[in-house]
Amino acid sequence: MRSYMQTLLVLTDFSEAAYYAASYACILARQLGAQHIVLYHSYQSVITPGETVEYVGDEKSLQMIAEEALKNLAFSLIDLAPKELLIRYRTDTSELEEIDDIAADEGAEMIVMGVTGKGKLEEMVAGSHAIRVCESSDLPVVLVPAKINMQPAGNIVFACDMEDIEETIPKQSINKLLNAFHVPLSVVHVGKENEETEKLYGWLGNDNTRYYNLDNDDTATAIMDFANKIESPVILLVAKKHGFPTGLFHRSITRQLAFHSTVPLLVFREKEKVVPVMPLLEI
Repeated sequence: MRSYMQTLLVLTDFSEAAYYAASYACILARQLGAQHIVLYHSYQSVITPGETVEYVGDEKSLQMIAEEALKNLAFSLIDLAPKELLIRYRTDTSELEEIDDIAADEGAEMIVMGVTGKGKLEEMVAGSHAIRVCESSDLPVVLVPAKINMQPAGNIVFACDMEDIEETIPKQSINKLLNAFHVPLSVVHVGKENEETEKLYGWLGNDNTRYYNLDNDDTATAIMDFANKIESPVILLVAKKHGFPTGLFHRSITRQLAFHSTVPLLVFREKEKVVPVMPLLEI
Protein backbone atom coordinates (compact mmCIF):
# COMPACT_ATOMS: atom_id res chain seq x y z
CA MET A 1 0.00 0.00 0.00
CA ARG A 2 1.27 3.46 -0.87
CA SER A 3 1.63 5.41 2.38
CA TYR A 4 0.01 8.83 2.72
CA MET A 5 1.79 9.36 6.02
CA GLN A 6 4.36 7.53 8.04
CA THR A 7 3.39 8.42 11.61
CA LEU A 8 0.27 9.30 13.64
CA LEU A 9 0.63 11.10 16.99
CA VAL A 10 -2.03 9.99 19.48
CA LEU A 11 -2.64 12.16 22.56
CA THR A 12 -3.78 10.26 25.63
CA ASP A 13 -4.61 10.79 29.28
CA PHE A 14 -5.59 7.10 29.68
CA SER A 15 -9.30 7.93 29.89
CA GLU A 16 -11.94 5.87 28.12
CA ALA A 17 -12.28 8.56 25.44
CA ALA A 18 -8.53 8.54 24.86
CA TYR A 19 -8.53 4.74 24.55
CA TYR A 20 -11.15 4.94 21.81
CA ALA A 21 -8.99 7.54 20.06
CA ALA A 22 -5.93 5.28 20.23
CA SER A 23 -7.95 2.35 18.94
CA TYR A 24 -9.34 4.40 16.07
CA ALA A 25 -5.81 5.55 15.25
CA CYS A 26 -4.95 1.91 14.54
CA ILE A 27 -7.85 1.79 12.06
CA LEU A 28 -6.60 5.00 10.44
CA ALA A 29 -3.06 3.65 10.29
CA ARG A 30 -4.27 0.61 8.38
CA GLN A 31 -6.36 2.70 5.98
CA LEU A 32 -3.67 5.33 5.33
CA GLY A 33 -0.74 2.94 5.25
CA ALA A 34 1.00 4.50 8.25
CA GLN A 35 3.95 2.58 9.67
CA HIS A 36 4.17 4.17 13.14
CA ILE A 37 1.88 5.31 15.92
CA VAL A 38 3.32 7.40 18.75
CA LEU A 39 1.30 7.40 21.97
CA TYR A 40 2.00 10.68 23.75
CA HIS A 41 1.15 11.76 27.28
CA SER A 42 2.09 14.95 29.09
CA TYR A 43 2.05 14.27 32.81
CA GLN A 44 1.74 18.00 33.37
CA SER A 45 -1.25 18.53 31.06
CA VAL A 46 -4.52 16.61 30.98
CA ILE A 47 -5.46 15.95 27.35
CA THR A 48 -9.06 14.82 27.93
CA PRO A 49 -11.08 14.43 31.12
CA GLY A 50 -12.00 11.06 32.49
CA GLU A 51 -10.58 8.17 34.42
CA THR A 52 -6.94 9.29 34.31
CA VAL A 53 -3.99 7.64 36.00
CA GLU A 54 -3.37 8.96 39.51
CA TYR A 55 0.13 10.32 40.10
CA VAL A 56 1.89 10.30 43.45
CA GLY A 57 5.54 11.25 43.95
CA ASP A 58 8.31 13.34 42.42
CA GLU A 59 8.79 14.07 38.71
CA LYS A 60 10.85 10.93 38.12
CA SER A 61 8.15 8.82 39.71
CA LEU A 62 5.49 10.53 37.59
CA GLN A 63 7.48 9.78 34.47
CA MET A 64 7.83 6.11 35.40
CA ILE A 65 4.10 5.80 36.11
CA ALA A 66 3.27 7.45 32.78
CA GLU A 67 5.69 5.20 30.89
CA GLU A 68 4.18 2.09 32.45
CA ALA A 69 0.65 3.24 31.56
CA LEU A 70 1.75 3.98 27.97
CA LYS A 71 3.38 0.55 27.73
CA ASN A 72 0.15 -1.10 28.87
CA LEU A 73 -1.88 0.97 26.39
CA ALA A 74 0.43 -0.01 23.54
CA PHE A 75 0.06 -3.67 24.48
CA SER A 76 -3.74 -3.38 24.53
CA LEU A 77 -3.73 -2.14 20.92
CA ILE A 78 -1.80 -5.03 19.41
CA ASP A 79 -4.85 -6.93 18.17
CA LEU A 80 -6.28 -3.82 16.45
CA ALA A 81 -3.05 -2.71 14.81
CA PRO A 82 -1.76 -3.97 11.46
CA LYS A 83 1.11 -6.43 11.91
CA GLU A 84 3.59 -4.08 10.25
CA LEU A 85 2.63 -1.12 12.47
CA LEU A 86 5.16 -0.09 15.09
CA ILE A 87 3.61 1.41 18.25
CA ARG A 88 5.97 3.46 20.39
CA TYR A 89 5.35 5.96 23.16
CA ARG A 90 6.64 9.17 24.66
CA THR A 91 5.96 11.19 27.80
CA ASP A 92 7.25 14.51 29.10
CA THR A 93 5.96 17.78 30.55
CA SER A 94 5.33 19.73 27.33
CA GLU A 95 2.34 22.05 27.02
CA LEU A 96 -0.40 21.50 24.43
CA GLU A 97 0.75 24.60 22.56
CA GLU A 98 4.04 22.78 21.89
CA ILE A 99 2.33 19.82 20.24
CA ASP A 100 3.76 20.58 16.79
CA ASP A 101 7.28 20.40 18.23
CA ILE A 102 6.49 16.93 19.58
CA ALA A 103 5.02 15.94 16.22
CA ALA A 104 8.07 17.22 14.37
CA ASP A 105 10.42 15.30 16.67
CA GLU A 106 8.48 12.10 16.00
CA GLY A 107 7.92 12.72 12.29
CA ALA A 108 4.14 12.72 12.78
CA GLU A 109 1.82 14.12 10.11
CA MET A 110 -1.53 13.77 11.86
CA ILE A 111 -2.75 14.17 15.45
CA VAL A 112 -5.49 11.97 16.94
CA MET A 113 -7.21 12.70 20.25
CA GLY A 114 -10.40 11.78 22.06
CA VAL A 115 -13.30 14.00 23.04
CA THR A 116 -16.24 13.26 25.28
CA GLY A 117 -19.62 14.79 25.86
CA LYS A 118 -20.60 12.80 28.94
CA GLY A 119 -21.35 15.89 31.02
CA LYS A 120 -21.13 19.66 30.98
CA LEU A 121 -17.92 19.83 33.03
CA GLU A 122 -16.16 17.13 30.99
CA GLU A 123 -17.32 18.77 27.78
CA MET A 124 -16.02 22.16 28.87
CA VAL A 125 -12.60 20.79 29.86
CA ALA A 126 -12.28 18.58 26.78
CA GLY A 127 -13.40 21.49 24.66
CA SER A 128 -10.66 23.68 26.05
CA HIS A 129 -7.99 21.11 25.17
CA ALA A 130 -9.45 20.41 21.73
CA ILE A 131 -9.41 24.13 21.01
CA ARG A 132 -5.81 24.48 22.14
CA VAL A 133 -4.61 21.57 20.03
CA CYS A 134 -6.47 22.64 16.89
CA GLU A 135 -5.40 26.24 17.45
CA SER A 136 -1.76 25.35 18.00
CA SER A 137 -1.20 22.74 15.32
CA ASP A 138 -0.61 23.10 11.61
CA LEU A 139 -1.34 19.37 11.26
CA PRO A 140 -4.76 17.83 10.62
CA VAL A 141 -6.36 16.85 13.94
CA VAL A 142 -8.77 13.93 14.24
CA LEU A 143 -11.24 14.31 17.13
CA VAL A 144 -12.65 10.92 18.07
CA PRO A 145 -15.89 10.57 20.07
CA ALA A 146 -16.13 7.92 22.77
CA LYS A 147 -17.66 4.53 21.95
CA ILE A 148 -17.10 5.03 18.22
CA ASN A 149 -17.77 2.16 15.84
CA MET A 150 -14.29 0.93 14.86
CA GLN A 151 -14.68 1.05 11.10
CA PRO A 152 -12.41 2.66 8.48
CA ALA A 153 -13.68 5.85 6.88
CA GLY A 154 -16.12 5.02 4.09
CA ASN A 155 -17.23 8.57 3.24
CA ILE A 156 -15.89 12.06 3.87
CA VAL A 157 -18.45 14.78 4.65
CA PHE A 158 -16.86 18.17 4.03
CA ALA A 159 -18.90 20.66 6.07
CA CYS A 160 -18.06 23.96 4.39
CA ASP A 161 -19.36 27.41 5.31
CA MET A 162 -18.63 28.70 1.78
CA GLU A 163 -16.81 31.77 3.08
CA ASP A 164 -13.48 33.03 1.66
CA ILE A 165 -12.66 29.68 0.08
CA GLU A 166 -9.59 30.86 -1.81
CA GLU A 167 -8.17 32.66 1.22
CA THR A 168 -8.86 30.16 3.99
CA ILE A 169 -8.98 26.56 2.79
CA PRO A 170 -5.64 24.64 2.78
CA LYS A 171 -6.39 22.98 -0.55
CA GLN A 172 -3.08 21.17 -0.95
CA SER A 173 -3.29 19.49 2.46
CA ILE A 174 -6.93 18.54 2.02
CA ASN A 175 -6.33 17.18 -1.49
CA LYS A 176 -3.48 15.04 -0.20
CA LEU A 177 -5.68 13.57 2.49
CA LEU A 178 -8.68 13.03 0.20
CA ASN A 179 -6.44 11.18 -2.25
CA ALA A 180 -5.16 9.03 0.60
CA PHE A 181 -8.60 8.01 1.82
CA HIS A 182 -9.91 7.60 -1.72
CA VAL A 183 -13.54 7.37 -0.60
CA PRO A 184 -16.66 9.24 -1.80
CA LEU A 185 -16.77 12.91 -0.84
CA SER A 186 -19.93 14.81 0.08
CA VAL A 187 -19.65 18.60 0.30
CA VAL A 188 -22.34 19.92 2.63
CA HIS A 189 -23.37 23.56 3.02
CA VAL A 190 -26.31 24.65 5.13
CA GLY A 191 -27.89 27.59 3.33
CA LYS A 192 -28.25 28.91 -0.18
CA GLU A 193 -25.65 28.59 -2.91
CA ASN A 194 -23.44 31.62 -3.49
CA GLU A 195 -20.47 32.59 -5.64
CA GLU A 196 -18.13 30.71 -3.31
CA THR A 197 -19.92 27.47 -4.21
CA GLU A 198 -18.71 27.76 -7.81
CA LYS A 199 -15.11 28.11 -6.60
CA LEU A 200 -15.51 24.87 -4.68
CA TYR A 201 -16.88 23.14 -7.77
CA GLY A 202 -13.85 24.30 -9.72
CA TRP A 203 -11.43 23.04 -7.08
CA LEU A 204 -12.92 19.67 -6.15
CA GLY A 205 -14.60 18.88 -9.44
CA ASN A 206 -17.30 16.26 -9.82
CA ASP A 207 -15.42 12.95 -9.84
CA ASN A 208 -16.47 10.97 -6.77
CA THR A 209 -17.85 14.21 -5.26
CA ARG A 210 -21.44 15.22 -4.54
CA TYR A 211 -22.65 18.65 -3.43
CA TYR A 212 -25.53 19.30 -1.06
CA ASN A 213 -27.18 22.50 0.13
CA LEU A 214 -29.24 21.79 3.23
CA ASP A 215 -32.12 23.97 4.38
CA ASN A 216 -32.17 23.89 8.16
CA ASP A 217 -32.10 26.55 10.88
CA ASP A 218 -29.90 24.29 13.02
CA THR A 219 -26.65 23.94 11.08
CA ALA A 220 -24.93 21.45 13.37
CA THR A 221 -27.95 19.16 13.52
CA ALA A 222 -28.30 19.27 9.74
CA ILE A 223 -24.68 18.20 9.28
CA MET A 224 -24.89 15.42 11.88
CA ASP A 225 -28.18 14.12 10.47
CA PHE A 226 -26.66 14.07 6.98
CA ALA A 227 -23.53 12.23 8.15
CA ASN A 228 -25.51 9.67 10.12
CA LYS A 229 -27.38 8.60 6.98
CA ILE A 230 -24.28 7.47 5.13
CA GLU A 231 -21.90 4.59 5.76
CA SER A 232 -18.81 5.08 8.00
CA PRO A 233 -18.58 8.87 7.69
CA VAL A 234 -15.88 11.29 8.82
CA ILE A 235 -16.78 14.99 9.02
CA LEU A 236 -14.13 17.36 7.68
CA LEU A 237 -13.96 20.96 8.95
CA VAL A 238 -11.66 23.94 8.38
CA ALA A 239 -11.08 25.93 11.57
CA LYS A 240 -10.73 29.66 11.05
CA LYS A 241 -7.79 31.08 13.02
CA HIS A 242 -9.43 34.45 13.42
CA GLY A 243 -12.18 32.62 15.28
CA PHE A 244 -9.98 31.71 18.25
CA PRO A 245 -10.55 31.92 21.08
CA THR A 246 -14.10 33.21 20.71
CA GLY A 247 -14.98 31.93 17.27
CA LEU A 248 -15.30 28.60 15.55
CA PHE A 249 -14.88 26.20 18.45
CA HIS A 250 -16.96 28.35 20.78
CA ARG A 251 -19.81 28.68 18.34
CA SER A 252 -22.65 26.33 19.15
CA ILE A 253 -22.38 24.62 15.74
CA THR A 254 -18.81 23.43 16.22
CA ARG A 255 -19.20 22.60 19.89
CA GLN A 256 -22.15 20.40 18.95
CA LEU A 257 -20.20 18.73 16.17
CA ALA A 258 -17.14 18.14 18.34
CA PHE A 259 -18.90 16.88 21.46
CA HIS A 260 -22.23 15.49 20.30
CA SER A 261 -21.36 13.90 16.97
CA THR A 262 -21.10 10.13 16.98
CA VAL A 263 -18.62 10.17 14.08
CA PRO A 264 -15.01 11.42 13.97
CA LEU A 265 -14.14 14.98 13.00
CA LEU A 266 -11.13 15.80 10.85
CA VAL A 267 -10.09 19.40 11.55
CA PHE A 268 -7.74 21.48 9.42
CA ARG A 269 -6.59 24.91 10.44
CA GLU A 270 -7.10 27.59 7.80
CA LYS A 271 -4.08 28.46 5.71
CA GLU A 272 -1.91 31.49 6.38
CA LYS A 273 -3.20 34.64 4.80
CA VAL A 274 -0.78 36.78 2.86
CA VAL A 275 -0.57 40.17 4.56
CA PRO A 276 0.57 42.94 2.21
CA VAL A 277 3.59 44.87 3.38
CA MET A 278 2.98 48.60 3.44
CA PRO A 279 5.90 50.75 2.29
CA LEU A 280 7.46 53.01 4.90
CA LEU A 281 6.75 56.68 4.55
CA GLU A 282 9.71 58.98 4.40
CA ILE A 283 9.60 61.78 6.92
